[in-house]
Amino acid sequence: MKEEIDVLAHQQVKKILWCGLGYSVVQIGLFIRLIFWEFSWDMMEPLTFFTTANGRIVDYAYFLLTSRDPTYQDFMKRLFLSRQRKLLKSRKFDVERFKVLERKWKMTSSSFFLVCFLPRERID
Repeated sequence: MKEEIDVLAHQQVKKILWCGLGYSVVQIGLFIRLIFWEFSWDMMEPLTFFTTANGRIVDYAYFLLTSRDPTYQDFMKRLFLSRQRKLLKSRKFDVERFKVLERKWKMTSSSFFLVCFLPRERID
């Protein structure tokens, strides 16, 4: 069940990131249309400058709120964790129980390794 939730969260993050790419392409296409067909560069330069400056302000606000660099990897990781938490909560997945079981599994698998693969004199 956890794996299904992780896959679904990853799919949702991918959709959001593709929408961001679509937004960027539409914005650039709109600027190209306005610069070369509707207006001149002299009229569009301030608009493109303030749009770019607005992006920098959003990046800086992200840094202030999260204390992390505004990189795509960090954004994707935070978005994935947010989506994962929402899905875990909506499906009533017991995270604490999962962590306990995961710890028990790691302890038993590591003790199995010690018993099976280490020389006998090293165990004693």
